[in-house]
Amino acid sequence: MRFLSYPVHVHVFLRAELAAEPDKVREILADGASRARKKAGEVLARAQKACGLK
Repeated sequence: MRFLSYPVHVHVFLRAELAAEPDKVREILADGASRARKKAGEVLARAQKACGLK
């Protein structure tokens, strides 16, 4: 995890920064979930094709 190398006070600052903008956090999470679903669909399609299911 990238945050493990930072001093503790930096974590507190980053958390406070994110807590101040919950809509931004939701937007970032929704975008990541959307990209993950797209990628998972592509991988599943390749696996199904490789197995002769499609």
